[in-house]
Amino acid sequence: MASSLLAHRAPEVRQASQATAALLKRYLALTKPRITALITFTALVGMLLAAPTIPTWSVLLWGGVGIALCCACAAALNQVFECATDSRMSRTRGRPLPKGQLRVRHALTFAIALGLVGTTILILCVNPLTAILTFATLIAYTPCG
Repeated sequence: MASSLLAHRAPEVRQASQATAALLKRYLALTKPRITALITFTALVGMLLAAPTIPTWSVLLWGGVGIALCCACAAALNQVFECATDSRMSRTRGRPLPKGQLRVRHALTFAIALGLVGTTILILCVNPLTAILTFATLIAYTPCG
């Protein structure tokens, strides 16, 4: 009985899983993952070169996570504030916001959450100066900054 019920629900479960995957892909696109990865890598190399001694693995790990989240926040905020412009440019009109695949309010909430979590990680796990400088960079990158 249970197996026949599961077999009957399998297409619905598969469809819901595909919809969830598509939604996650849209949110990931807001973060501009290639740019975020490049900036995070560059920041980690900068941490290694600037430190008088090699930073601990913990600082490198949490610094990378915090910087990546703040960078992702800046990328998402950029897309929120530039949505109208992005819809007119052929290179950017396929992004989730101009295509109407995500609501601006949801993208803004997502971006703010990324920034808050990233900044909190930097304050608690790295140091306040790194958090302040990263947050200042985030603000400077966004069109309203």
